[in-house]
Amino acid sequence: ISATGQYKVTDADGKGNGAIIIEFKKLQRKIKGDVSFVAKEPVFSAEIDVYLNFEKDNNDKVHFTTNTKRTAKSLDTKNKVVYAGKHSEVNVRTDGDITEFGKSSANVEVVLPTERCLSFKVNRDVTVKDNVANGHIEAVLSDAAKRGGKASLISYKAKVTNTNLEKQIIHYEGQIELKLKEGKQLQNAIVLTNDLAGDKFKYNFKYDITGNLLPKRFTVSAHGTYLDSEEIVD
Repeated sequence: ISATGQYKVTDADGKGNGAIIIEFKKLQRKIKGDVSFVAKEPVFSAEIDVYLNFEKDNNDKVHFTTNTKRTAKSLDTKNKVVYAGKHSEVNVRTDGDITEFGKSSANVEVVLPTERCLSFKVNRDVTVKDNVANGHIEAVLSDAAKRGGKASLISYKAKVTNTNLEKQIIHYEGQIELKLKEGKQLQNAIVLTNDLAGDKFKYNFKYDITGNLLPKRFTVSAHGTYLDSEEIVD
C-alpha cells in the first residue's frame, strides 16, 4: 500500500483544497479523495469526492458535503452523502445550552437512502432558583416514508410548577402521545402533586389513557396524606 497527498489553504478567508491517493498494488486499485473547504470561524464547510476505483471507474464515487456554523450558543450543521444515485442526510440545529437549565431547543433530522425521514425535536424552558423548578419541555420523534410526508409521531410534554424535590414538593403534569400516520392514536396523561399540609404531606395522583387504539378509557387515581415516604396516614 502506498499513499500520497497534499492540502493547502489558498487565501485569508480559510478557503483551501487537497487530495490524497491510496494505491493497493496487489489489488491493482486506487482510491482517491478530493476536497475543497472553507475553515474560518464560525463556519466550516467542505465538499469531498472519494473515488473508490480511481482511473478505472471514476463514476464509482461517494460525494460528501458538510456545512457547519457554530457559535457559543448555537450549532447548525447540514451533512449529505450521495452514492449510486441515493443520498443520506444528517442535519442538526441547536439553540441554547441543552446540557444546562434555561431555554434551549434542538432539531435532528436523518434522511436514509430509502428516503425514509426520521426527526427529533425538543424545546425546553426550565428555571431553577433556590432549588425550586418551574418550566416545561416538549419533545417529538417522527417517522415518515419521505420528507414532508405523513408521519407517525411520539410526543412528550411535561410541566413543573414550584417543584422542590429536596422538600418533596411536586407539581407535575405530563403527557405521552402516540399518533400513527393511519389515524390511530393513544394518549397517556399523568398528574402528580405532593404538598405540605401542616405536619403531613398530601398527595394526588391521576393516570389517564385515552385514544382509539383502546376499546375504552382507562383511569387510575389516588390521593391521601402521609407523614413521610414510608408511612401512609389515610
